[in-house]
Amino acid sequence: MAGWTEEGLLRAWRALADPIEGEEWRFVRLTELGTVEVEAARHFPGGHEAVLLALPSLDGVDLGILPKGRGFEVSVVHNGEAFPERFVVALTRESEGNMDIFSVVAVDAIRLVEELRLESAADVLRQFLSRVRDWQLFMERSHRLLSADRQVGLFGELLALATLVRSELGPSALRAWKGPSQSAFDFQIGDAGLEVKSTVRKGAFVAQISSIEQLDNECSPMFLCAMRFEEHEDGMSLPEAVADLRSLLRTQGNVRALDALLMTAGFLDEHAEHYGRRLTLADARVFEVTAEFPHFTRTAVPAAVRKLSYALDLDAISARPVGLAQLFSLLDLTLHES
Repeated sequence: MAGWTEEGLLRAWRALADPIEGEEWRFVRLTELGTVEVEAARHFPGGHEAVLLALPSLDGVDLGILPKGRGFEVSVVHNGEAFPERFVVALTRESEGNMDIFSVVAVDAIRLVEELRLESAADVLRQFLSRVRDWQLFMERSHRLLSADRQVGLFGELLALATLVRSELGPSALRAWKGPSQSAFDFQIGDAGLEVKSTVRKGAFVAQISSIEQLDNECSPMFLCAMRFEEHEDGMSLPEAVADLRSLLRTQGNVRALDALLMTAGFLDEHAEHYGRRLTLADARVFEVTAEFPHFTRTAVPAAVRKLSYALDLDAISARPVGLAQLFSLLDLTLHES
C-alpha cells in the first residue's frame, strides 16, 4: 500500500493553484493503479480541488445518475488531448464543501481504487461511484444528533486518540484514527490495528462486531480494547473531551484536521449542548486478536456470505486481557505525562 494521506494530497493541490489563462483543468499524475491512472487536479475558474480517474475506454457502460451534493460531486471529463482513448471521471469539491472533509473522502477513494487495482475498469468505476454515494449518505446522517450509544462510542475513541497524542506520536496520531473514514476498524498504528468498543451498560460486556473485517484484516497484531464507562458528575462530557484534544494538538493546522475528522464522525459543535452526559472510565481491557481469539475470519466464512455482523461476549472469553497502559507498551510507544 502506498500510504495515501490527506497531507500529501493537499500538497499536490497547492502546487496546482495557479492556472494558465483559459485553462479548465490542471492536474498532476499521482500513480497508476492497475489500468487506472489517478491524478490530483483543480477545476477552474473556481479552482476547486479534484481527483481524476482515467480508465480504459468504457463504451456502453451505464453510469446512472452521477453522485452530486453534500460538498462533492462526480462528473465526466472530456479532454481527449490530455487523455487520448481514456474515459475520465472527476471527484470534485463543490464550492460549499469543507476542504478538510473532502480531502478525507478523496484519500478514501484513492485507497479503494488501489484495493481494486486487479479488477476490471468497469468494476472499479462502479465501486468508486458506490463509495462516493455511501459518503454522501454518511454526510447526510452526520448532521443529525449522535445517538446515546454513538456518543459513548465516540467518547471511547477520543480517549484512545488523546492517549496516542500524548505518546511519542504526538499530533501524527490523527493519521492513525481511521474510524471516521469508513474503515473497518478504529486505529492503525504502524502495522498494528486497534478496535475500540465502549459501553455504559452494567452486566456482561457484549461488543457488537459490525463486519468480518473489523477483527480480520491486514493489520498484525490486531487488538480489541473494551472500555466501560460510568456516569458521574466529576466525569468529562463529550464536548470537553473534544476541547481537551484541541488543546493537546495546539496548532491551527492540526486542530482543523481534527475538526474534519470529528465532523465526518458526526460531531458538530452546534450540537454540543445536547451532549451533557459526564463519563468516567471504570475499566479498560485489551485483547490481542490471535487465531485462538473467538472471531470470524474471511477464510472460514463461505464465499457466498458477503456481509456478517455478530455480538461478542467479552466476559465469556478465556483469553487473559491486559490493561490500557500495557497496550501502548505492546505497540512500542512511550506515553508522556499529561
